[in-house]
Amino acid sequence: VAQRGIELKNTTFSDQKITLADGSRVVLKPGSSLIYNKNFNKTKRELHLHGEAFFDVTKNPQKPFIVHAGKLTAEVLGTSFSIKNAEDSKNVLVDVLSGKVSVYAEKKASIATNSTSDRPRVILTPNQRVKYLSAENRLVKSIVEAPKFVISKAEVQKLSFVDAPISQVFDAIETAYGLEIIYDEVVMRGCTMTTSFDEEN
Repeated sequence: VAQRGIELKNTTFSDQKITLADGSRVVLKPGSSLIYNKNFNKTKRELHLHGEAFFDVTKNPQKPFIVHAGKLTAEVLGTSFSIKNAEDSKNVLVDVLSGKVSVYAEKKASIATNSTSDRPRVILTPNQRVKYLSAENRLVKSIVEAPKFVISKAEVQKLSFVDAPISQVFDAIETAYGLEIIYDEVVMRGCTMTTSFDEEN
C-alpha cells in the first residue's frame, strides 16, 4: 500500500491486465504503476498513473473517471483511451479510441483566478490526440498516429465508389474516422475517385 493508497506496479516485461472495482479495464505497460484510494468507486473514481496505460472505462455519469498523469488530468464518463506519461519526459500524451475525454492541465495559466477555466483544456473524440507541453503549460491537439474506423466493419465494406465526386469520398472518410478533412473545394471540384475502403488502412 502506497502513501496515497493502493499501488499496482507492473514489474514484468509484458502488459499487465487489471480490472478495477467499477469494472473498468486497464492495460498497464511494463514499468508503469497506478495508485488509487482503497475507497475507489465508493464515492469517486480517481487514480494516478506513472508511465503508460490503456483504459477501457465503464460508464457511470454519477462518478466521473479521473486519471492524473504528471501535470495533466483526463476526465471521462465512459470511454477508452491511452495515456503516456514517461518518467523522463516533461510531456504527456493522451490518445482517444472511443467516446470523449476532457483533458486539462493541473497548472493554471499565468493569470491567476479562482476558477478552473483558465487552465488549458481540450475535449478529445475518437482518433484525436493531445500532447501536453509541460514547459509551456500548453496543450497541442492532433490526430493519433494510426487512426481506426469508428464505424462497423459492415459499414466499412459498403464504402465503395466508382467515379464519385471527391467531396462524396471525403465525406465518407470523415464519417468513417470521425475526423474533419480540410481541402480546397474549388481546386478539387472536378475530381472524381474510384476506390473501396475495406482493403485500405
